[in-house]
Amino acid sequence: MIHYLRNASVRIKLIGINAILLLLLFCMGGGFTYLFVSHIFLERVESRIRLASGMVAGNMEFAGEMAVRSYLKAQAETTLGVVQALYSESLRKGHGMEEARRRAAEFLAAQTVGKSGYIFCLDDQGKPVFRPRSWQSGAEDGQEAILRRMLETGNGYIEYEWKNAGEAAPRLKVAYVALFRPWGWYVGVSGYRDEFSSLVTMADLKGVLSSVALSPGGLTFLIGSDGSLLLGNASNSTAQSELRSVYQLFVSDMMRRKSGRIEYQWKDPGRSGFRERLIVFQELPKFNWIVGTSGYVDAIYAPVYRVKYWIAGVFAMFFVLVAGVGHLAGMSIVRPLGEMTECFRRGAKGDYSVRSRRGGLDELGAMGRYFNELMERLQRQTDFLERTVEERTRELAHLNNEYLREIDQKNLAEEKLRLQVAFLNTLLSAIPSPVFYQGADGRFLGCNRSYAHDVLGTEPEAVQGKTLRDFGGTYSHELSSTIMKSHARLLRSGGRMTVEQVLPCADGHFHDFVIDKTVFHDSEGKPAGIIGVLVDITERRKVERDRELLERAVERASSAIFITEEDFGLIRYVNCAFEEDTGLNREETAGRPFRDFAAALYREQDILESILASVRSRNVWAGRLTAMRRDGSVYEAELTVSAVRDESGKARWLVGVQNDISERGVMEAKLLQAQKLESIGLLAAGIAHEINTPTQFVSDNLRFIQDSTDTLLELVNACDVIAGQAPGTDADTEEFFSAWGKRAEEEGLDFLRDELPNAIAQSLEGIERISSIVSAMKEFSHPGRKEKQPANLNDALRNTLTVTRNEWKYVASVVLNLDESLPEVHCLLTEMNQVFMNIIINAAHAIVEKLKTEHINRDSSTGVLSVSGEMGQIHISSGVQDGRVCIRIADNGVGIAAEHLRMIFDPFFTTKEVGKGTGQGLAIARDVVVNKHGGTLEVESEVGKGATFIISLPLDQE
Repeated sequence: MIHYLRNASVRIKLIGINAILLLLLFCMGGGFTYLFVSHIFLERVESRIRLASGMVAGNMEFAGEMAVRSYLKAQAETTLGVVQALYSESLRKGHGMEEARRRAAEFLAAQTVGKSGYIFCLDDQGKPVFRPRSWQSGAEDGQEAILRRMLETGNGYIEYEWKNAGEAAPRLKVAYVALFRPWGWYVGVSGYRDEFSSLVTMADLKGVLSSVALSPGGLTFLIGSDGSLLLGNASNSTAQSELRSVYQLFVSDMMRRKSGRIEYQWKDPGRSGFRERLIVFQELPKFNWIVGTSGYVDAIYAPVYRVKYWIAGVFAMFFVLVAGVGHLAGMSIVRPLGEMTECFRRGAKGDYSVRSRRGGLDELGAMGRYFNELMERLQRQTDFLERTVEERTRELAHLNNEYLREIDQKNLAEEKLRLQVAFLNTLLSAIPSPVFYQGADGRFLGCNRSYAHDVLGTEPEAVQGKTLRDFGGTYSHELSSTIMKSHARLLRSGGRMTVEQVLPCADGHFHDFVIDKTVFHDSEGKPAGIIGVLVDITERRKVERDRELLERAVERASSAIFITEEDFGLIRYVNCAFEEDTGLNREETAGRPFRDFAAALYREQDILESILASVRSRNVWAGRLTAMRRDGSVYEAELTVSAVRDESGKARWLVGVQNDISERGVMEAKLLQAQKLESIGLLAAGIAHEINTPTQFVSDNLRFIQDSTDTLLELVNACDVIAGQAPGTDADTEEFFSAWGKRAEEEGLDFLRDELPNAIAQSLEGIERISSIVSAMKEFSHPGRKEKQPANLNDALRNTLTVTRNEWKYVASVVLNLDESLPEVHCLLTEMNQVFMNIIINAAHAIVEKLKTEHINRDSSTGVLSVSGEMGQIHISSGVQDGRVCIRIADNGVGIAAEHLRMIFDPFFTTKEVGKGTGQGLAIARDVVVNKHGGTLEVESEVGKGATFIISLPLDQE
């Protein structure tokens, strides 16, 4: 091999030497280059690690700094507000300023901040207005320097070192100073910096931690001064498990060392092997916290590994190329290249002062010159860049502060705007009236839920951007064109406009709306659109129409109607019928007490007091009275007065309805008389039978008396004859008496002596019975008076029973339970007789209906009924109850069905067979009792057991 090399050509030797040199250069240069480049990358990685941990620490300190500053500023402004309030109160009330300053100083001196902080106050000379209790003596020089700084600051935040007497080392303090100009006071809030660490919330730091990690999948965490894990950026269960493990393994080491690096092996779930991980941690002195970040080593140093392979490939290619052309380069280029490499190496390290000493006119010399020029330019550019970077860094720091402040202001403004928008949307949705707002182009900008749902029948979101023509169901083409033209005029003129429109709404009905439209303007004061508020007045219009209809009906009513205040106070209203009936016009009655016209309107004295008493007790009064017109004419009137109460239940107004019943009274009297005559006609057969019976035995007795009289007359004649022939002797006398006795015995003188008085007595009894029937008929059928007179209702009941006896005596027995002390009642007696008769006859008919299952016969000629089996019973009682006369007429007939109870008092209603009832009896009875006497007529009934009619009449009807 040596012999071969010795005899080889120079080219071969050069190639061999070059190859060997290139191989050596590759090994050495590649190694050194790798070390050099890897060192640079490692420095960058370390710089990145330091930057990451420093950024976390800096961000956390910045967050804490901002929290402390905001807290102190808020405390200072709040305190300044109290001083301002005391100052304003002193100006408003005219107190002396010295009193206000004293009160302000006492308030400030009593305040504390945090654990040991306090509020201080300086005058414009830097002298304390008061000495806070928290100030300690022993540091007056330091205090004076700090006070000067506070005066120079004026308004703002300062930090300073403070050492109290007896403390080993000074501690960092922070303060915020605010100037109160009226008094020249500098009010400040001060406290130790480390006492405000609790102001930093974990939520403020979570975003910082989540954005910092050494590598993908890396962890960032924060440990408190007591060793607790405050925060971590673990986003899944695997990362959380690793974070807990790292915390448990290395927390004590990190708490002891405060700052440094920790490497450990970690195996991820699902992987076969372990990977090396790196933790870099650093202390935050201001908070006594430790912030740490971790990542995989291979991921952190991945760029270095890639550089290694890249360098190896490059040098391998370079070796192949240079080996091919090495014979052309020769040894003359090796040394200059080495020098240039050294220069490049130094230049790559940042030594821009290095210069190539290579001269000549060849390429290496030119390369040396170019290298020198490059280094000079790099030196100048480096100096320029350093200056520029320094200037830009200061500018960026300033811009960053301004940007952060603008961001804070923008966030506050956006939050305030968002809250205002949310409040306005909520308020708009809560308004029950439909509301819309349109732009100047006529398109909807929005509306509330009521307008969208109730008017348009859609959702509020579907309204935006559309015009009125898009809602043809509500706005026809003609209506929308008219509205859009009016909107254009309103936009040109400005101001507001109120219109009334009828619109078809989503419920399918037309609604009346009052629409109030107002122009709103943009930030430049130009008309931007129209806001419209719709008020649905459909119900109000309906009420107004109904009220107008009611007013017209009341005004045109045939009944006289008047309305007064309570207790017949001022007259509030009278209708046309009132004017016609009374002759009084509404102009002279309006606003005057009704009592002023009572004497001219009604003949009855003190009628108003009786009406008021009834209204107070029963809320209504109804009755008949004699009314007078203005011309003095008199007519019979039916008056009803009822009370109208307010929300509290108090009677505030009285409403009177009065009808002229003069003609109706005549007709009612005729009808009642006709009813009586009809009843008498129906009872005529029975009454005739009742009269016929006593007439027959009176007639028989009279014939007996007639015969007896003839016999007595014959005896008298015989006595005269015997007396004319009587001798004067005793024997003749004895013969006379013997003849007289014989003749008296023949004529039945003893019989006549016994029976004749009985015959006369029976005749008188029959005559009395006939007289009572006739008297009862006369009393019953007499038309009576129009005015109420005192009457004994017990006698009226007995007379009615006498008249109706033939209707009930064959089917029922009558049980009377009358109160003989019953007071007389002011009433229309003949009409009350009619009431009693109608009810008693109905009771007899009801019993007949029940007894139809028995054998009942009626004589066709006499109308007499005969019945086999048990008879029915009619029970009549009278008495006084609650100041009213109460009469009860009960029977045990068939009773009244429940469905008929509410109709039995209706005119023409009857349950009897056709031709046997007119349906007028109970209707007339109720009219007499209720309307003419102010009483009540009630009925209680159970089918199969009978019915009870209860008549109640007031005692004070006069």
